[in-house]
Amino acid sequence: MHIFPIILLAVIQGITEFLPISSSAHLLIAAEMMHIGDTFSLDISLHLGTLMAVLIYFRIEALNFFKFMLSPFLTNLIFKTKLNQSLIIASRAGVVYTGSRIIGLNRVDAARFAMLLSIPVIMISASIPIIEIAKNSVAINYINLLIGFLIAFITAYLSIRILLSWVKNNSMIPFVIYRIIIGSIILIYFT
Repeated sequence: MHIFPIILLAVIQGITEFLPISSSAHLLIAAEMMHIGDTFSLDISLHLGTLMAVLIYFRIEALNFFKFMLSPFLTNLIFKTKLNQSLIIASRAGVVYTGSRIIGLNRVDAARFAMLLSIPVIMISASIPIIEIAKNSVAINYINLLIGFLIAFITAYLSIRILLSWVKNNSMIPFVIYRIIIGSIILIYFT
């Protein structure tokens, strides 16, 4: 794979992972538009880049979150969130953000919680494919994966900072409108 698609996919992942617009769907659409075949190992690398960004950005909260993560309640919640996301192609960030707002969290705390909840979800969703890749000994271009990882990390880190600043004074309505528009375009394109 050439470097340009890797850079573009990494930037898309870094920007969309924490927005309520489904990063996975955006990666699939971009790969389809660029006529890229198998991006399985690259997708994992990009998700791990965004995982590293959230771990570093929220390092203190992440340590506390790992302690809380061990509770059976949260493990069950993570599993249900991941299951629901995979069944309805919803944005994990959007589901968590909306639920957090419904129970009374302010916009910033809801966004922070959605980002923190991405930690175990990304870890779980990346671990299974990593095991499969290791079992099947697929030829992998590690330089491309490293480039994708680093660009996704940098973009995600900046996106976290920008999004947290944004939600202090703005709602997520523009992203809801965007999802409706992009969802309509996808329905039209694939029917």
